Amino acid sequence: MEPRIKQMLDSIPVETFIEVAQGVIGDSVFSVPDSTSWESVGAIHADLRTVAVVRYSSTAETQNGTRQWSSVVKVVDADLDPGRHARSDRPESELQIYQNGYLNHQSVPFRPAKCYKIGNPLDNVKMIWLEDLTGAVQPPWGLDEYLKVANHLGHFNGHFAMNPPDLAFDVPVDNYLLKRDVDAVRNGVARLMEYRESDVVRRAYNEVSVDAAEDLSEAFLKLRQKIAGFDHSVSFGDAHARNIFPLGHETVGIDWANVSFEPIGVDVGLLIGSALSQHPEESGMVATNEREIFDSYVEGLRSGGWHGIADEIRLSALVLMGGYLVTMMNLPGDLASGMLADRRSESEARFGVTLEQIPEAIRPLIEILPTMTDEIHELLD
Repeated sequence: MEPRIKQMLDSIPVETFIEVAQGVIGDSVFSVPDSTSWESVGAIHADLRTVAVVRYSSTAETQNGTRQWSSVVKVVDADLDPGRHARSDRPESELQIYQNGYLNHQSVPFRPAKCYKIGNPLDNVKMIWLEDLTGAVQPPWGLDEYLKVANHLGHFNGHFAMNPPDLAFDVPVDNYLLKRDVDAVRNGVARLMEYRESDVVRRAYNEVSVDAAEDLSEAFLKLRQKIAGFDHSVSFGDAHARNIFPLGHETVGIDWANVSFEPIGVDVGLLIGSALSQHPEESGMVATNEREIFDSYVEGLRSGGWHGIADEIRLSALVLMGGYLVTMMNLPGDLASGMLADRRSESEARFGVTLEQIPEAIRPLIEILPTMTDEIHELLD
């Protein structure tokens, strides 16, 4: 933890701890211990403006005796560069959602995390005190968690498609277009073709023609323009499993800096697609069951009041799923060219295997390229 962040945390006044403890416990708090102890949680954040995510746990003296409580604090420095993976993130949107209780409807089983306080130790720094979700089911999930989350996410999208929220901040539209750079997609395919006879590419593609990658990329680039004319709804915008927490009969989302208006289906496409770029066990399970997960999402949409064209939802989902699959299908070319050598630790942590094992690990994903391409063409026609 950076010294300046630790200094800010250690300088938090006791009144803040009492205020947050009261929010967590739901009871009057008379005192909290003087000592503080912080535990870092989660991985390095994609948005470099998020400089720390820490958990605080303690006791509090209330009118009903001593109670345990905890909260997770997200520290955001707005003056920092967001980094290349977070150009579309809007921390100010997340602050508005937490401050005003937006997108939290009692009939919708998908909601933002509870926020107990937003501190402002410096002009450019915010401390967001959130409910502690570290006890929720953590990824990698099983199929049951994916089905439940997809259904709740669909209910969220369906409800707000039929009941557009009144949000007091500018909400971007069609952020999905920023998820994959067109030139990067084409360059990746060109690199794959350049190394198509290499051992790495041959091992990954096995019995699948390398031309299948070119076919999918062309279908993907055509499709991403098409869905802009489909029905839109408020989108969570960053619906990967590491931002979502199944809790009993509801699901809680964190990191709302990507909230936007998107074609309905984009959220579930990101949920499924992002899992395809994880550990082979997780990606394989999701790839095998992606249609069932998608169908659960559509059921949630209908529960939320939406009654539109299911094929359009599928196409919107395929844009995000296809975007992740395009990245994975180009990996063998990146490996063969040596591009990933300088990012070995980062890549191996993400995929859960060594660089040398990636070709065999992604082979199940390569095998679905022709099927996905055929489905896109069929739905577009």
